[in-house]
Amino acid sequence: MPIAGLLAALGSPGSAETWLPLGDGQIGPALAARVVGYADGTIQDFKADGTTLFQSFWSLRHGRWKVEVGRYCSKWPPREDWTCYRVEREERGLDLRFIDGAGQVTTGRYLDLQ
Repeated sequence: MPIAGLLAALGSPGSAETWLPLGDGQIGPALAARVVGYADGTIQDFKADGTTLFQSFWSLRHGRWKVEVGRYCSKWPPREDWTCYRVEREERGLDLRFIDGAGQVTTGRYLDLQ
């Protein structure tokens, strides 16, 4: 899906969506070897080996990811600390959302399922 289409799809308000929380045994399979695009045009590639690539229009960042206590956690060098998020999947299975400890939500869409 072109980025413009992704932006339109993720930005459409008013749709009645049902979000299902993912647990320990679901987060890994939901992310491993998957590519997720975000409304701002960034793309994240979750490798099965626990590495992740985050690509924006101006940079490419390499990090690590894991599942811990029912949350997706990531670490982006040079920082050594892990940041963790609750993960939910929209019932149709195309969209994910990541919710940080403060309740901030980041929504993404699988690009490899389009």
